[in-house]
Amino acid sequence: MKRQYIKLFSTLIALCFSVTIHAEAVWIDADPACGISRTTDVDDCWALHLATHSSALEIRGISTVFGNSDGVETYKKAQQLVSIFSANNADRKIYRGADQKLDRQSPQPTDASTALAQALAREKLTVIALGPVTNIATLLQVHPQLTNQIKRIIAVAGKRTQRGLGFYPGNTSLLHLHDFNFRKDVEAFDIILGSTIPVFLVPYEVASKVSILPADLEHLRTNSRSQWLARISQPWLSFWQEDLKVNGFFPFDSLAVAYVINEQSFQCEKLAAKIERHRSLFIDSRDDLIISHDQYDGRPVIYCHNVHTDFKPRLMRLFLNTQI
Repeated sequence: MKRQYIKLFSTLIALCFSVTIHAEAVWIDADPACGISRTTDVDDCWALHLATHSSALEIRGISTVFGNSDGVETYKKAQQLVSIFSANNADRKIYRGADQKLDRQSPQPTDASTALAQALAREKLTVIALGPVTNIATLLQVHPQLTNQIKRIIAVAGKRTQRGLGFYPGNTSLLHLHDFNFRKDVEAFDIILGSTIPVFLVPYEVASKVSILPADLEHLRTNSRSQWLARISQPWLSFWQEDLKVNGFFPFDSLAVAYVINEQSFQCEKLAAKIERHRSLFIDSRDDLIISHDQYDGRPVIYCHNVHTDFKPRLMRLFLNTQI
């Protein structure tokens, strides 16, 4: 009997080790602009750093879009980032996408939308949208037959509250943030919501639960792989400290990547999303992407609003080359 138990235990162990854990096949669409100025956010750079070093992701392509800067700058920055972050990915091709918001009546294909279409023709992908969703909407307009090839879209946008027009990260109401990725191309987001693709939102609300503090950057400086990221993030941290009057910044876009790596660390729920239109005279858009519990008042989405208490330490360990 004892021998039978030993044999059974050995068989179970062998089965456990024979199971292959498959990485998630993803396409990343970003608008990186870190280092251009002290008021230019660094979260795309954190996100790309996280993605290019994670064994949980198989990156099938990286494309760029206008947003944090113009299309030329975001394209150059993405090329620089990939070469800095990983020698193994130094020759990865970056695909340049839209330089401006979508013309819904006459969508213009770009290298990014064409490359994404070719990748989707080969396999289904999760698309991580870290900036305006112009490239993805262009793909859906030009290649509607590929809609079902997108497993899901992870986007950084949306809000559950209608208080005011913006988000207030600091202790002053004079400086605030808007739902930037959404407002940069509302029509593109409308196309995404009008599709059958599952949409997951990793918005400001959940990002505000995680702060990158001075001590965190000091910790990153002790690691050769993350020293550059710490250095490029210091002016952004100083902006938050001096202008927003808070001691740390929110790592917005990196949480979208972290969600794909380990969604169990997030608290999310199925809600409804709709676009509220407002007249705008002096800015591009005052429209809002409103998320509500009323399932009949919008399109179903998965909305993430919090992280578990151990999330930040695990995130920082990942940046220091310890897997989540």
